[in-house]
Amino acid sequence: NIFAGASYNELYMEPGTTMIKAALRIKCFPSEYDANRIITAGGFYINQKRTTNPLEMLSPNIHILPNGISVFRVGKKNYHIVRWM
Repeated sequence: NIFAGASYNELYMEPGTTMIKAALRIKCFPSEYDANRIITAGGFYINQKRTTNPLEMLSPNIHILPNGISVFRVGKKNYHIVRWM
């Protein structure tokens, strides 16, 4: 299973939530510095689409699947499943 060992989080979607804010809330990165560095270097994906702007706003129509879930990935194998409330 590709998601075996993936962390699972439930978050409330707050208006103005940025990529970096969401990633830090679900502990994708140990620090804000690492988050900025890895996202801008192209090592961060939401639903298999690379994002390189840490300040990009999360959009329900783009970043959240119809089932209310987003799949965050750091690097090649570090998955985080988010169920939006």
